[in-house]
Amino acid sequence: MNSLKLKDYPLDPTYKIVKNAKVSGNIRKTSWLYKRALKGFFSMVEKDNLEEARAFANQIDSMITVLNGVYGDRWDFDLRPKYGEDNNGEIKFFYFELFVEIYYPEIEISNSKGDKHLIKDLLVRFKIEKSDFNDKNGGPIWCVSNVEGTRATLSYEEWCAYYLHSHLPKHFIDTSYKVFDYGDFCLGSDTDIVNQIENLITEYSPENFEFFLWLINSTVAWESLEGVPYINMKKIGISENSRKVLIRVFPSLPSDSYVNYIKPKIERLDVDFIYNKSKFKIAQNKKFERLLHKIIVSNIPNYLDWLLIKKVGMNYYGYSFPKIISIEDIEESLKVDGEMPSYYFRDKEITFKILPLEKEVPDIESYKVHPKFMNYVATRIEQEIYENTIRKSAIERYHQSHHA
Repeated sequence: MNSLKLKDYPLDPTYKIVKNAKVSGNIRKTSWLYKRALKGFFSMVEKDNLEEARAFANQIDSMITVLNGVYGDRWDFDLRPKYGEDNNGEIKFFYFELFVEIYYPEIEISNSKGDKHLIKDLLVRFKIEKSDFNDKNGGPIWCVSNVEGTRATLSYEEWCAYYLHSHLPKHFIDTSYKVFDYGDFCLGSDTDIVNQIENLITEYSPENFEFFLWLINSTVAWESLEGVPYINMKKIGISENSRKVLIRVFPSLPSDSYVNYIKPKIERLDVDFIYNKSKFKIAQNKKFERLLHKIIVSNIPNYLDWLLIKKVGMNYYGYSFPKIISIEDIEESLKVDGEMPSYYFRDKEITFKILPLEKEVPDIESYKVHPKFMNYVATRIEQEIYENTIRKSAIERYHQSHHA
């Protein structure tokens, strides 16, 4: 389960505990965390182990001081419930995992080429868990792991590109359960932040922890071209010339599935026919192209960049909008009980949103059906007409004459 969200998990027995603790501020108090650690609420503190609970409280208190110094009111704790089967095979709550969340209302990321991109409402979190190492006095250490991120606000272009951050995996948000879904940041293999995470496994100090936080800040503000981003920021924008197509080539494998999907949508075959090489064939003219164009736009928006093309100079480009739907349509598909998913950060309810496109959408009517695909559809329909009419009639005439 993801971090708890308002309205998404109203029946979860732990939902009210987390929400109320965030809103009241108790979740950010050492005393509140200490009492629950002693009761076995957390996976990384043994229940009723007074000495371990006190050690945990001391380190958490130090972390809170450092977090306040670096982030002010832009950090929070979050609890994620873990479930499992009991001895009777029933699903039950076992314990909470403890996370630190950091909120960036706006952050401009850049790279070594001087490219820049402003992202809004970035949420970053990392888990606090018990280390396998002890400190120099033999006491337990709590370390950090799993630096993850998600977004509460996306531009329309980012949503189309499945973009959350250059170093977060592609994430297509088409249902409410994918909203506020955290993904792992790609941190590299021998980077400063990875080395600092390893340092905190063997030795906690306020200085080490603060350095780690500053490394998070620099990591989320940088697109490492050497680290090969999941999505380069330059590929986010929507352009009429973003998807180059080879006019002589069309992938044959998906053609059958496209055609099988399109054929039932043709309610009336309003096309022209020509007689060529002793066969009637569909005239692949503007009339036929417009028929296919209308069906494609209405029924297969995910593959428009393959099926609809436009000539620019000597090159052909596919229509670069993967979804031809409005912001209102997107939001309607994400709503739960008529409302957009939201998330509590401290006492603030952050509602997920997609920002309107700030530039004019390229006119889809200026794009034509890929000629190879148009020919493929025509051939399939002609074959079906032949088998269902001409060949069938010939067979029937044969049987009639044979039994005369």
